[in-house]
Amino acid sequence: MKNTICSVLLLGFTSLLAFTPHSGRAQVFNEALGTGALQSDTTGSYNVALGDYTLFANTAGTSNTASGTVALFSNTTGNENTASGTSALFYNTTGYSNTASGVRALYQNTVGFYNTASGFRSLFSNQTGTHNAAFGVNALWANSTGFSNTASGNYALYSNNGNE
Repeated sequence: MKNTICSVLLLGFTSLLAFTPHSGRAQVFNEALGTGALQSDTTGSYNVALGDYTLFANTAGTSNTASGTVALFSNTTGNENTASGTSALFYNTTGYSNTASGVRALYQNTVGFYNTASGFRSLFSNQTGTHNAAFGVNALWANSTGFSNTASGNYALYSNNGNE
């Protein structure tokens, strides 16, 4: 099978580093703008990385969108995540279907999935929690493992780390 790269746009000083097809698979429809954006990608497809070091560690994750410096920085194989804001979803590695909007929203999430955080540091401490929704500054800030929580308003359920 021929190795190909289709519809790839890479802009920035190191955007092309480590961006080569392996094992006959191709990266298709990836777009990167910024130093180090999508730098480690090998087989991931349908990713958009806008900002320095966005999706930096991504190797095989697909259908991710990151905008803002170091958004989705640690993502390796997580899929269908959206991070908008500096350091949003920073530690996410394999978590999937998360949406983070705001500086450091879902910052410590590693493997959690189906979470939505909107606001400065909302769901900041979440690591493995799932099905959470936080709207407002520091909403559900301490939640790390809790699931199925909804918090609306600044500091709403700030100290919660359960299923309330």
